Amino acid sequence: MKYSDEEDNQNSTTFTRYATTMVDYFEPPTRSNARLIGSDEEEDENENVIERGLDLCRKVLIALLVFLGLLYYVTYEYDEVYYENQNGQASENLFHWFHSSDGGESRPAMIAPDPFALPKPDPTEESDYHLPLAYVIGSPKCGGQQLRNYLKYHPQIYFAERNQVSFWNNFQSNGLQWYKEQFPKTKSWQIGTDYTTDYFMAPGVPESIDNALGNHTRIILMVCDPIERAQVDYFEITSGVDNRHNEWRQKIEAVGVKTFEDFTTLYIKYLKAIMANPSQIENINSYEDFVENIATIRPEASILTTSLYDIHIRRWLKNFDRGNMLIMDGRSLQTQPIVAIRRVQNFLRVSDSIPSKAFTFNNTIGLFCLHLKYITMEDRVECPDRTDFLLPINYQEVTGEVRNQLKEFFAPHMAAFAHMANETFHWAFDNMQTQTMPEIMP
Repeated sequence: MKYSDEEDNQNSTTFTRYATTMVDYFEPPTRSNARLIGSDEEEDENENVIERGLDLCRKVLIALLVFLGLLYYVTYEYDEVYYENQNGQASENLFHWFHSSDGGESRPAMIAPDPFALPKPDPTEESDYHLPLAYVIGSPKCGGQQLRNYLKYHPQIYFAERNQVSFWNNFQSNGLQWYKEQFPKTKSWQIGTDYTTDYFMAPGVPESIDNALGNHTRIILMVCDPIERAQVDYFEITSGVDNRHNEWRQKIEAVGVKTFEDFTTLYIKYLKAIMANPSQIENINSYEDFVENIATIRPEASILTTSLYDIHIRRWLKNFDRGNMLIMDGRSLQTQPIVAIRRVQNFLRVSDSIPSKAFTFNNTIGLFCLHLKYITMEDRVECPDRTDFLLPINYQEVTGEVRNQLKEFFAPHMAAFAHMANETFHWAFDNMQTQTMPEIMP
């Protein structure tokens, strides 16, 4: 290849920048201010600059985290001592340097106290009758009874001897003292709990509880798949298993209903007619009023309207904050009882006295049982009743057409309920677990 004189001069000029003597042709200088562009030295220097920058960022981040941790620790510990001093329970203020030098009041607390926190156990305190601090309400057949059976072994939770107290909807005339005496005597660090599922649907109950107990009441709301719940409710009422609603069974038989499919078709048509024109019922101004007073209008329709959770919870949220309520899918007691019970214990601010190791799965009944030796030291296993969760084995499945009819009726209500409850339930939206099952050809 031939080069022009001009190119040779240019190459020679470029070369002589870096090789100025004959020695440089054979032994390049070890240190030179001149470096070829893209040389390894320049890349190493760039990498060192980046590494120094990253190292500085790491140090700043670590210092910031340490500062925030110290700030949180000091603030939290101080507020704990501050509130204990206010209650006369602290023996020493570890952070006295937060107080003013003249002995005046300390600075305002930066963390609000927990309104649901229970006092520390006091062995010298005497037991007495109190109004219950917690309520287990919700739809029947949604695991409320099993939750009661689990929690009754907790040393801080006490239930009434009556399974359903029903004071606020049936026995208010007996007075608050009678109501207190339905529960065992408790101490301030223990919780009396009223288990009455019907409170959720009964009119006027949220207002009455709020007026008597205030906004410190804790409410555990048990719900479940609305279609499955209606099936169980219908079966137990018409078969006589549920003898509390014999009047409902008589009314169902009076209109010639023989199966759950017939009941669904007839009563959904009736409820849709009322929804379109609620004023056709005397003294009823809205569909919500009709559902609230269904027990005095057409009580057997409650088999369906009980599952309209959005209408019922709206009345409770008018009187209680969402933080006062723990909303649970009752089937979680069947599939994940360890998680469910821990949620309840945390919500009630009680000790973790029902540990996870107390639950053992029983392959015979397909449900979790409670081993009492880990709670009460009794060498006994308590298992739930299958009817608390499951339909009877010999129960006839409904047809796909009826399932779709029920799904269409409940779907908008379940979506509204999930929005108000701020919870995600598998049955609350269009993917409810009540899809049409493929028919088996004979």
